[in-house]
Amino acid sequence: MTVNAEEREGTGPGWHAFFGLTLGVAVVLALAAAGWPRAALVIVGAVVIVAGYVVNAREDGRAAYHDLLLIGSSLLGCAVVAVVTPAAALLLPALVPQLFWFLPLPRALASVTALFALCVGALLLHQGASGQPALVALVVGFVFSLIAGTWVSQIVSLSESRAQALRHLAATQADLAEASRQQGAAAERARMAQDVHDGVLQRLTVTRMLLEVAHQRQAGSGAVADDTHTAMAYEQVVSALGELRGLLARTAEDDLEEDDFERSVTMAVQAVTTATGLRSQVTVDLEGCCPSPVARGVILRVLREALSNTAAHARAGRVEVSVRPDGEMLLLEVTDDGAGFDPDAIAPGRSAGHGFGLGGMRTRVREAGGVLLLDTEPGQGTTVSAMVPLDAAGTAAPAEAGR
Repeated sequence: MTVNAEEREGTGPGWHAFFGLTLGVAVVLALAAAGWPRAALVIVGAVVIVAGYVVNAREDGRAAYHDLLLIGSSLLGCAVVAVVTPAAALLLPALVPQLFWFLPLPRALASVTALFALCVGALLLHQGASGQPALVALVVGFVFSLIAGTWVSQIVSLSESRAQALRHLAATQADLAEASRQQGAAAERARMAQDVHDGVLQRLTVTRMLLEVAHQRQAGSGAVADDTHTAMAYEQVVSALGELRGLLARTAEDDLEEDDFERSVTMAVQAVTTATGLRSQVTVDLEGCCPSPVARGVILRVLREALSNTAAHARAGRVEVSVRPDGEMLLLEVTDDGAGFDPDAIAPGRSAGHGFGLGGMRTRVREAGGVLLLDTEPGQGTTVSAMVPLDAAGTAAPAEAGR
């Protein structure tokens, strides 16, 4: 397991200065106590300790094996110093804090115990019975270190947990802000599409109908020249209607780019799960295929409607969403573990409506050339499956435009 530097807040300049100061003072005093030439071993021990510290204090993170390196360098360096002087105990103020900071609590306790044992051995080796006062001080320091280190370690763990929670909250807020922005943009596009449909498209439709009537009358009267011009105007209006309906379809279906589709699916699920507390699992695997904008848009709209129904009615605890190709179709499956329902018991007015509920989903998928299936029964959860042709080019959103 790799530990990121940001998860070890506090190993900055202040921490390095503390370690360098305490270790430097300890080494100077140990050199004075050891005398020359034994002082060379004190220097060797200090170098080993510093090397272990540098590896573990790197800003680019540390791996799990660094724990063993830190323990080994601390014990080895202290042992080398303990061979030549009882002043090895002076190293403890530098070594003990970093062991409790970098290591999990069980390893830290074991390592600190081993360090104190080395220092006790150094006192007995060099001073024998005359070192009893220092020995008592070491025992008191050992007990204090265990208590203080355990407390500090728990505080650090709590601080890291809170920091991770804050980072997760910030990420969630950013996702919600992005989802809100996308929903606002989609709502504005839908409003513009509705305005065009209610205004320009309806007037063109009326113009087409008038031209059809004029064409029929001119054909009956034998006015060939006028009939030719009327037919040309009729073809132009029909062509404009087709282009405008295609534009409305792409606008209403969010005009998704291929790279944005997976993110839009994930954001749609997150927007609902964050607001409701639902647990979710999202899988989007296009396997290299390229669904058309209409296929992507229809799937996204059906997904949003299915998630809305799950959040409002299913009383579910978990929802699973899967989008993948199935032959020549793009398949969406939305499964929840909620209460389920009896499809035959739905009021006809609710199921047959256009643009909302199950009826709206069926109509939207059917107009894109696909099919929507519903697998549910009371107490057994619900699975909504929508299959849309990968190359769908229908005008699912503005299907009423020609009426």
